[in-house]
Order: sequence, then C-alpha cells, then structure tokens
Amino acid sequence: MMDRKKKEFKTFLTRMDLDTYKKLRYIATRDCRSMNQQIYFLTRNCIQAYEDTHGAIDDSLLTELDI
Repeated sequence: MMDRKKKEFKTFLTRMDLDTYKKLRYIATRDCRSMNQQIYFLTRNCIQAYEDTHGAIDDSLLTELDI
C-alpha cells in the first residue's frame, strides 16, 4: 500500500460583501461544491496561475513569512 502524506489544513475567517457571497454560493452550488470547496478550488487555481507566470513559490519563501 502506498504511503500518502496527510495534508495539513489551516482554518481562517474571511469576509466578503453579500453580493459577492451570493454569487460565489451560486457558482459553488452549480459546480456541486460547498462554499469551502469552492474557495479552496479558486485559491488553488490562483496559486497555479501565479506560479505559471512567476515560477514556483519556494518553500523557503514561506518559511520567511512564518507560515
């Protein structure tokens, strides 16, 4: 059996205006995702687009930010 590294997740609170929330909720529902899954999906896409343009974000840079 293959060993899989369990991902560690960070919980945080976010705010958004009601109109944005409603539209995001609509998209999440249409894509059969929870709001949490939709935000995670969009965040991962954003990171991928950034790294495609600027190169991979090295773990050492994250350590500098105390993350």
